[in-house]
Amino acid sequence: MNHCSTLDQRVEWVSQLLVAERPHGVLSQLSRTHHVSRQTLYRWKAKGLSALQAALGTPPPPCQPRTQIQEAVLTLLIESWAGPPRR
Repeated sequence: MNHCSTLDQRVEWVSQLLVAERPHGVLSQLSRTHHVSRQTLYRWKAKGLSALQAALGTPPPPCQPRTQIQEAVLTLLIESWAGPPRR
């Protein structure tokens, strides 16, 4: 069933449902207030959660600063083996 709500409204409602510590009865209240069936809200909640997991599930590429730190450590290690600089 299609509900005549805007995308922004649905995002707001699903966001309220995804909150970990939401007050008891939020889903029922949203259903009554906005004339959306509980089943529709449960479906939207599941789709919203899946979308968040898909968007955030891929690991980010390694950061550049890590490479710079590794290079600095290797440089210091090599310099320490070579001894003091010659003049």
